[in-house]
Amino acid sequence: MIKENAAAMLRYLEYISRRRDEKGIIAVGLGDWLPVVRNDGGRKSDASLGFTDSVMVIDMCRKTAKMFDEIGLVNHKAFAERLENELLDAVRSEYIDFNTYIVDNRYQSTQAMAIFYDIFTENEKPKAFEVLLDIIHEDNDSLTCGFLGLRVLFHVLSEFGESELAYKMITKSDFPSYGYLVKKGETTMLENFEEYDEYYPKSKNHHFLADVENWFMSCPGGINVQNSNEVIIKPRFISQLDWCKAMHKLPNGEVKVYWTRTGDGIELKVDVADGIKYSIEIDEKCDEAILIK
Repeated sequence: MIKENAAAMLRYLEYISRRRDEKGIIAVGLGDWLPVVRNDGGRKSDASLGFTDSVMVIDMCRKTAKMFDEIGLVNHKAFAERLENELLDAVRSEYIDFNTYIVDNRYQSTQAMAIFYDIFTENEKPKAFEVLLDIIHEDNDSLTCGFLGLRVLFHVLSEFGESELAYKMITKSDFPSYGYLVKKGETTMLENFEEYDEYYPKSKNHHFLADVENWFMSCPGGINVQNSNEVIIKPRFISQLDWCKAMHKLPNGEVKVYWTRTGDGIELKVDVADGIKYSIEIDEKCDEAILIK
Protein backbone atom coordinates (compact mmCIF):
# COMPACT_ATOMS: atom_id res chain seq x y z
CA MET A 1 0.00 0.00 0.00
CA ILE A 2 2.87 2.38 0.81
CA LYS A 3 4.62 1.57 -2.48
CA GLU A 4 1.44 2.23 -4.46
CA ASN A 5 0.99 5.66 -2.88
CA ALA A 6 4.57 6.85 -2.35
CA ALA A 7 4.61 8.95 -5.51
CA ALA A 8 1.33 10.66 -4.59
CA MET A 9 2.56 11.40 -1.07
CA LEU A 10 5.77 12.94 -2.39
CA ARG A 11 3.82 15.02 -4.92
CA TYR A 12 1.62 16.39 -2.17
CA LEU A 13 4.57 17.31 0.04
CA GLU A 14 6.24 19.02 -2.92
CA TYR A 15 3.02 20.92 -3.67
CA ILE A 16 2.39 22.03 -0.09
CA SER A 17 6.02 23.10 0.31
CA ARG A 18 5.35 25.70 -2.41
CA ARG A 19 2.41 27.14 -0.46
CA ARG A 20 4.67 28.60 2.25
CA ASP A 21 4.73 32.35 2.75
CA GLU A 22 7.83 34.53 3.17
CA LYS A 23 8.14 33.38 6.79
CA GLY A 24 7.97 29.71 5.81
CA ILE A 25 4.41 29.27 7.15
CA ILE A 26 1.54 27.37 5.48
CA ALA A 27 -1.99 28.80 5.82
CA VAL A 28 -4.33 27.26 3.26
CA GLY A 29 -6.85 25.04 5.07
CA LEU A 30 -9.80 25.24 7.47
CA GLY A 31 -7.65 25.27 10.59
CA ASP A 32 -9.17 24.44 14.00
CA TRP A 33 -12.56 23.93 12.42
CA LEU A 34 -15.84 24.47 14.32
CA PRO A 35 -14.60 25.69 17.70
CA VAL A 36 -17.10 26.03 20.52
CA VAL A 37 -19.24 29.17 20.19
CA ARG A 38 -18.00 31.72 22.72
CA ASN A 39 -20.20 33.55 25.21
CA ASP A 40 -20.06 36.67 23.05
CA GLY A 41 -21.59 34.69 20.18
CA GLY A 42 -18.35 34.52 18.22
CA ARG A 43 -17.36 31.46 16.28
CA LYS A 44 -13.92 32.30 14.92
CA SER A 45 -11.15 30.11 16.33
CA ASP A 46 -8.41 31.75 18.35
CA ALA A 47 -5.91 29.48 16.58
CA SER A 48 -3.97 31.12 13.77
CA LEU A 49 -4.48 29.30 10.48
CA GLY A 50 -0.75 29.41 9.85
CA PHE A 51 -0.04 27.62 13.11
CA THR A 52 -2.55 24.79 12.73
CA ASP A 53 -1.83 24.15 9.03
CA SER A 54 1.93 24.21 9.48
CA VAL A 55 1.78 21.85 12.46
CA MET A 56 -0.42 19.38 10.63
CA VAL A 57 1.99 19.36 7.67
CA ILE A 58 4.85 18.71 10.11
CA ASP A 59 2.90 15.66 11.29
CA MET A 60 2.38 14.56 7.66
CA CYS A 61 6.11 14.89 6.99
CA ARG A 62 7.01 12.69 9.94
CA LYS A 63 4.56 9.98 8.92
CA THR A 64 5.55 9.97 5.28
CA ALA A 65 9.26 9.94 6.18
CA LYS A 66 8.68 6.82 8.26
CA MET A 67 6.78 5.15 5.41
CA PHE A 68 9.41 6.13 2.84
CA ASP A 69 12.10 4.70 5.12
CA GLU A 70 10.26 1.38 5.43
CA ILE A 71 10.40 0.84 1.65
CA GLY A 72 13.89 2.24 1.11
CA LEU A 73 13.06 5.53 -0.64
CA VAL A 74 16.03 7.47 0.71
CA ASN A 75 15.57 10.65 -1.33
CA HIS A 76 11.83 10.78 -0.61
CA LYS A 77 12.56 10.47 3.10
CA ALA A 78 15.20 13.21 2.96
CA PHE A 79 12.74 15.62 1.30
CA ALA A 80 10.06 14.94 3.94
CA GLU A 81 12.54 15.41 6.79
CA ARG A 82 13.93 18.63 5.33
CA LEU A 83 10.43 20.09 4.96
CA GLU A 84 9.58 19.02 8.50
CA ASN A 85 12.65 20.73 9.96
CA GLU A 86 12.11 23.93 7.98
CA LEU A 87 8.47 24.14 9.10
CA LEU A 88 9.38 23.34 12.69
CA ASP A 89 11.89 26.18 12.77
CA ALA A 90 9.35 28.56 11.21
CA VAL A 91 6.55 27.64 13.64
CA ARG A 92 8.78 27.94 16.72
CA SER A 93 10.03 31.32 15.52
CA GLU A 94 6.65 32.73 14.53
CA TYR A 95 4.21 31.41 17.13
CA ILE A 96 5.97 30.64 20.42
CA ASP A 97 7.02 33.14 23.10
CA PHE A 98 9.83 31.30 24.89
CA ASN A 99 9.79 33.81 27.74
CA THR A 100 6.30 32.70 28.73
CA TYR A 101 5.90 29.39 26.78
CA ILE A 102 2.64 30.74 25.37
CA VAL A 103 1.70 29.51 21.91
CA ASP A 104 0.03 31.74 19.32
CA ASN A 105 -3.03 33.43 20.88
CA ARG A 106 -3.01 31.57 24.22
CA TYR A 107 -5.71 29.10 23.28
CA GLN A 108 -6.44 25.52 24.33
CA SER A 109 -6.00 24.03 20.86
CA THR A 110 -2.70 25.67 19.97
CA GLN A 111 -1.12 25.08 23.38
CA ALA A 112 -2.11 21.39 23.36
CA MET A 113 -1.10 20.86 19.72
CA ALA A 114 2.35 22.33 20.32
CA ILE A 115 2.89 19.82 23.13
CA PHE A 116 1.35 16.79 21.40
CA TYR A 117 3.12 17.27 18.06
CA ASP A 118 6.53 17.94 19.65
CA ILE A 119 6.76 21.56 18.57
CA PHE A 120 8.10 21.98 22.09
CA THR A 121 11.11 19.90 23.10
CA GLU A 122 10.79 17.43 25.99
CA ASN A 123 12.50 19.89 28.33
CA GLU A 124 10.13 22.69 27.32
CA LYS A 125 6.91 20.70 27.58
CA PRO A 126 6.38 20.88 31.39
CA LYS A 127 6.39 24.69 31.34
CA ALA A 128 4.14 24.74 28.28
CA PHE A 129 1.76 22.35 30.05
CA GLU A 130 1.53 24.65 33.06
CA VAL A 131 0.29 27.35 30.68
CA LEU A 132 -2.26 24.93 29.19
CA LEU A 133 -3.62 24.13 32.65
CA ASP A 134 -3.97 27.82 33.45
CA ILE A 135 -5.88 28.37 30.20
CA ILE A 136 -8.25 25.48 30.91
CA HIS A 137 -8.96 26.65 34.45
CA GLU A 138 -9.60 30.19 33.18
CA ASP A 139 -12.11 28.62 30.79
CA ASN A 140 -13.89 27.07 33.82
CA ASP A 141 -12.57 23.59 32.92
CA SER A 142 -14.67 23.68 29.75
CA LEU A 143 -13.73 23.04 26.14
CA THR A 144 -13.04 25.85 23.70
CA CYS A 145 -11.37 23.75 21.01
CA GLY A 146 -12.24 23.08 17.44
CA PHE A 147 -11.75 19.61 16.02
CA LEU A 148 -7.94 19.77 15.76
CA GLY A 149 -7.59 20.65 19.42
CA LEU A 150 -10.09 18.01 20.49
CA ARG A 151 -7.97 15.32 18.84
CA VAL A 152 -5.07 15.99 21.20
CA LEU A 153 -6.22 17.86 24.32
CA PHE A 154 -7.26 14.87 26.47
CA HIS A 155 -4.18 12.85 25.52
CA VAL A 156 -1.92 15.73 26.58
CA LEU A 157 -3.74 16.05 29.90
CA SER A 158 -3.28 12.35 30.61
CA GLU A 159 0.37 12.40 29.54
CA PHE A 160 1.01 14.95 32.30
CA GLY A 161 -1.01 13.21 35.00
CA GLU A 162 -4.31 15.09 34.61
CA SER A 163 -6.62 12.27 33.50
CA GLU A 164 -9.12 13.27 36.17
CA LEU A 165 -9.43 16.73 34.61
CA ALA A 166 -9.79 15.20 31.13
CA TYR A 167 -12.60 12.93 32.39
CA LYS A 168 -14.31 15.90 34.05
CA MET A 169 -14.21 17.95 30.83
CA ILE A 170 -15.56 15.02 28.80
CA THR A 171 -18.39 13.94 31.08
CA LYS A 172 -19.68 17.17 32.67
CA SER A 173 -23.35 17.63 31.83
CA ASP A 174 -23.31 21.32 30.95
CA PHE A 175 -22.43 22.79 27.54
CA PRO A 176 -19.98 22.15 25.95
CA SER A 177 -19.08 18.51 26.63
CA TYR A 178 -19.77 14.98 25.52
CA GLY A 179 -21.81 14.52 28.69
CA TYR A 180 -23.96 17.41 27.52
CA LEU A 181 -24.69 15.58 24.25
CA VAL A 182 -25.63 12.43 26.16
CA LYS A 183 -27.87 14.44 28.48
CA LYS A 184 -29.68 15.88 25.47
CA GLY A 185 -30.36 12.38 24.19
CA GLU A 186 -27.96 12.25 21.24
CA THR A 187 -27.15 8.72 20.10
CA THR A 188 -24.64 9.47 17.34
CA MET A 189 -21.44 11.53 17.23
CA LEU A 190 -22.26 15.04 16.08
CA GLU A 191 -20.14 17.39 13.99
CA ASN A 192 -20.01 20.03 16.72
CA PHE A 193 -21.53 20.56 20.15
CA GLU A 194 -24.33 22.92 19.10
CA GLU A 195 -27.54 21.40 17.76
CA TYR A 196 -27.83 24.11 15.12
CA ASP A 197 -26.72 27.68 14.75
CA GLU A 198 -26.81 30.37 12.10
CA TYR A 199 -23.21 29.68 11.10
CA TYR A 200 -23.42 26.03 10.21
CA PRO A 201 -26.11 23.30 10.04
CA LYS A 202 -24.70 20.29 11.86
CA SER A 203 -24.16 16.75 10.65
CA LYS A 204 -25.65 14.11 12.95
CA ASN A 205 -23.09 11.45 12.04
CA HIS A 206 -19.56 12.81 11.91
CA HIS A 207 -15.96 11.98 12.86
CA PHE A 208 -14.72 15.41 14.03
CA LEU A 209 -15.35 14.85 17.75
CA ALA A 210 -14.78 11.09 17.78
CA ASP A 211 -11.14 10.84 18.97
CA VAL A 212 -12.53 10.83 22.51
CA GLU A 213 -13.05 7.09 21.92
CA ASN A 214 -9.29 6.77 21.39
CA TRP A 215 -8.74 8.53 24.72
CA PHE A 216 -11.05 6.11 26.54
CA MET A 217 -9.25 3.17 24.94
CA SER A 218 -5.70 4.34 25.69
CA CYS A 219 -6.13 6.12 29.05
CA PRO A 220 -8.79 4.52 31.27
CA GLY A 221 -8.56 1.41 29.07
CA GLY A 222 -4.78 1.53 29.09
CA ILE A 223 -4.16 0.02 25.62
CA ASN A 224 -1.43 2.04 23.91
CA VAL A 225 -0.51 0.53 20.55
CA GLN A 226 3.16 1.09 19.65
CA ASN A 227 3.11 -0.79 16.35
CA SER A 228 1.31 -3.73 14.76
CA ASN A 229 2.99 -6.15 17.18
CA GLU A 230 3.58 -4.26 20.41
CA VAL A 231 1.47 -2.54 23.08
CA ILE A 232 2.05 -0.76 26.37
CA ILE A 233 -0.64 -1.37 28.97
CA LYS A 234 -0.89 1.82 31.05
CA PRO A 235 -4.37 2.31 32.53
CA ARG A 236 -5.34 5.49 34.36
CA PHE A 237 -7.62 4.58 37.24
CA ILE A 238 -10.15 7.42 37.07
CA SER A 239 -11.60 7.92 40.57
CA GLN A 240 -15.19 8.19 39.32
CA LEU A 241 -14.96 4.81 37.57
CA ASP A 242 -15.46 1.54 39.46
CA TRP A 243 -14.31 -0.56 36.52
CA CYS A 244 -13.12 -0.34 32.92
CA LYS A 245 -12.92 -2.85 30.07
CA ALA A 246 -11.09 -2.39 26.75
CA MET A 247 -10.18 -4.56 23.76
CA HIS A 248 -8.12 -3.97 20.61
CA LYS A 249 -7.47 -6.26 17.64
CA LEU A 250 -3.95 -6.48 16.22
CA PRO A 251 -2.82 -8.68 13.29
CA ASN A 252 -1.62 -11.40 15.70
CA GLY A 253 -4.70 -11.35 17.91
CA GLU A 254 -6.53 -9.45 20.61
CA VAL A 255 -5.39 -7.38 23.57
CA LYS A 256 -7.85 -7.22 26.45
CA VAL A 257 -7.68 -5.12 29.61
CA TYR A 258 -10.09 -5.16 32.53
CA TRP A 259 -9.73 -3.46 35.87
CA THR A 260 -12.11 -3.16 38.80
CA ARG A 261 -12.00 -1.69 42.27
CA THR A 262 -12.02 -4.15 45.17
CA GLY A 263 -11.87 -3.80 48.92
CA ASP A 264 -8.08 -4.11 48.77
CA GLY A 265 -7.42 -1.69 45.90
CA ILE A 266 -7.58 -2.33 42.16
CA GLU A 267 -7.49 -5.66 40.36
CA LEU A 268 -6.01 -5.45 36.85
CA LYS A 269 -6.41 -8.31 34.37
CA VAL A 270 -4.50 -8.32 31.09
CA ASP A 271 -5.00 -10.86 28.29
CA VAL A 272 -2.61 -10.60 25.34
CA ALA A 273 -2.52 -13.00 22.38
CA ASP A 274 0.65 -15.02 21.78
CA GLY A 275 3.19 -13.26 19.59
CA ILE A 276 2.32 -9.73 20.76
CA LYS A 277 4.96 -7.91 22.78
CA TYR A 278 3.64 -6.02 25.78
CA SER A 279 4.64 -4.29 28.99
CA ILE A 280 2.59 -3.00 31.92
CA GLU A 281 3.11 0.45 33.41
CA ILE A 282 1.26 1.83 36.42
CA ASP A 283 0.74 5.59 36.71
CA GLU A 284 3.08 7.01 39.32
CA LYS A 285 0.24 9.07 40.81
CA CYS A 286 -1.77 5.96 41.65
CA ASP A 287 -1.75 5.53 45.44
CA GLU A 288 -3.82 2.35 45.52
CA ALA A 289 -2.58 -1.22 45.74
CA ILE A 290 -2.67 -2.97 42.35
CA LEU A 291 -3.14 -6.71 41.91
CA ILE A 292 -2.09 -7.74 38.40
CA LYS A 293 -3.26 -11.01 36.86
